[in-house]
Amino acid sequence: MFNIIRAKPDNSLAIATVHVKSWQETYTNIFSEQYLKNLSVENRKNQWDQLLTNPDVFTFVVKEHNMIVGFFSLEKRNYPQENSPYLASLYLLKKYQGRGIGKEMFFYSRNFWHSLNYNFMYIECLEQNSTLSFYKKFGSVVIEKIKNNDSPKLTELLLKNHLY
Repeated sequence: MFNIIRAKPDNSLAIATVHVKSWQETYTNIFSEQYLKNLSVENRKNQWDQLLTNPDVFTFVVKEHNMIVGFFSLEKRNYPQENSPYLASLYLLKKYQGRGIGKEMFFYSRNFWHSLNYNFMYIECLEQNSTLSFYKKFGSVVIEKIKNNDSPKLTELLLKNHLY
């Protein structure tokens, strides 16, 4: 059984570990083996140390048997309009995928924004990412394609999900 709880600052190492490992498990068809191998838990931990103390970023962890196996974060951005609600990240270790946990994470995100009186949330996803079908399955639609100038082979998609 898993539960979703608000992340605490002392969760940064566990979140960073899940972040790096999930990239290495999920993005093998998008990024080079060398790039994925060189991802640093320490660098991600430093980023999460900052994010977890930012009052404008809402991060939640998924625990199973008292171990963090996934996380997601929510934030407001000023694109495509001021104070746009975003599902900024959603990562779950491969071993835990396919059990409905990701779906619960996604709907928790929707309910969070809905409780703050938003009618939709935005999601960014790489076009090459297999999870694009996951987001579309729950009503997300692509509203914009954004070329990545740093990596021309990658196309980012901006999706919008209505919170009914």
